[in-house]
Amino acid sequence: MAVTRSVLCFGLILFFFVLQRGVFGHVICPGCQAPFVRLDHGCYMYLFSNFTKSWSDAQAYCRSKYANLATITSQRENNMIVSYVRSKFPVSFSWWLGGNDMAQEGRWVWVGTKSVMTYTNWYPDQPDDSGGREDCLHLWQNYAHRWNDEWCGFAKNFICEQ
Repeated sequence: MAVTRSVLCFGLILFFFVLQRGVFGHVICPGCQAPFVRLDHGCYMYLFSNFTKSWSDAQAYCRSKYANLATITSQRENNMIVSYVRSKFPVSFSWWLGGNDMAQEGRWVWVGTKSVMTYTNWYPDQPDDSGGREDCLHLWQNYAHRWNDEWCGFAKNFICEQ
């Protein structure tokens, strides 16, 4: 009986440790479930994605995790995401975000809520719909960590947010 109780106590301690620390050793705050971690007020997939997909496939992947491609609604949130990306991925990167103007050219909305973007962080002269086929939003290091519109079929890393 004493051995069973010890094993049970150890199991409960281990369970609560994993619950608090998350699968990857990062503190999981209330409201975020692994593999998501809290950054400021949002839950973002830990290390974002380490593989590439088209915008639509990235959104489908996020949905499979009960999330959407990330929505950025303030300069503070944008700065926080850029800071995190720069610290974890110091090499060149391009990340799909949840914005698009697929339904109506020039009317940028967030995929999760279908709400029109009120905050933007476009690189100068963007969005430009180059070639008449750029309908998806990405964050691009080459554009000083600002936003750019891009052809949705390109394979890029992506950021999921719950």
